[in-house]
Amino acid sequence: MLGYTAIPAGHDAASSILLAIDGGLGQLGRSGLLVTPEYGARVRIAKVRTDMPLIPDKPIDFALTEIFD
Repeated sequence: MLGYTAIPAGHDAASSILLAIDGGLGQLGRSGLLVTPEYGARVRIAKVRTDMPLIPDKPIDFALTEIFD
């Protein structure tokens, strides 16, 4: 639609959870799941490979590990 290529990349070599953490979507919970500030661990994530120029986000810290201490 905008002229960029977008290819779904389901379960390939890269971990969706680790990429989501690097992208600032949430933190890694004790269960090994992605935990977001808004939805907790009730999220489903997927990857899309694209040639669209994007500005990368930074990982976030919303004190998830301090909650369990």
